Amino acid sequence: MYQKPEYLSQINDCLVNGNYLKARKLLKENYKCNSHILNQYYGLLENIENNFYRSKEYFNNCLVFRRKEFSALLSLVKVHVQLGDYGVAKEILTNLQKKESYYYQATIDLIYIYILLKDYEQAYYWYQTIDFENVSARIYKHGQIIKTYLLKALGKYDMLSKIDCATNYTAVRIINNSDEDLFRHVRKHINLNNEYADDKFFSNIDMNKLLKVINKEIATLNPNHFEVSDIYRFSLDEPIGYKDKEFTNDIAVVTVLDTKCIITMYPIKLSNEFDIENNARNEELKLKRQNKLL
Repeated sequence: MYQKPEYLSQINDCLVNGNYLKARKLLKENYKCNSHILNQYYGLLENIENNFYRSKEYFNNCLVFRRKEFSALLSLVKVHVQLGDYGVAKEILTNLQKKESYYYQATIDLIYIYILLKDYEQAYYWYQTIDFENVSARIYKHGQIIKTYLLKALGKYDMLSKIDCATNYTAVRIINNSDEDLFRHVRKHINLNNEYADDKFFSNIDMNKLLKVINKEIATLNPNHFEVSDIYRFSLDEPIGYKDKEFTNDIAVVTVLDTKCIITMYPIKLSNEFDIENNARNEELKLKRQNKLL
């Protein structure tokens, strides 16, 4: 009976928990070009760390694995979106929609593209083709976030007022951009026990001061698009919390897609190869994403 190697679980945990330094170390130590899962993880890591062209190479490697080509295409779509190649991404998704088992994810990704293109009518059209009443609780919650975003963007405030999103924090943030709501949520990421604890800010951190620094920083950065949110990852001048029981200066800031409205933020650990392609501050990429570069 096949047993998954321990390092695969460790890599996955590092990617999920924001320890990209350790994830890269494990990938370098164990990478095999003929492994689909390792190419997938490497592609994901490079995408997370803003190295979009590198990510594209690893996901392209996944296309050669039998019965993995369609999931590889979905991964490639995410890179094409990062690079502002919306036309290429839409073409791939339109073809994937013809395959029943991929219709849902392909349609969701298509909705995100139309949101980035600010074609909210088309995004809402595709949203309405999905039956969110007969899905899992997780997917239903996801659909609620998309619906809230689109109703607000379309100015359908009468329909927006009928959505009960009290238990959906992201939906609440879309409707109400309140610093108090944000601070209340971020307090979950503060280390109140003054002990080493992963993903926690220092207990004495000045959140108002931190928020000012963050808002100034993300104002000039290209975001990393992730579904209905944008994520900014960068380093600060001083340590802010813990990762892997060590101090870290690195932070992830999550905002509502195509806005600077912060949903949450938490300490992470970036690798020494983070954004070596300089995509976070690339003005040409910013214009291309905004559909202003012909």
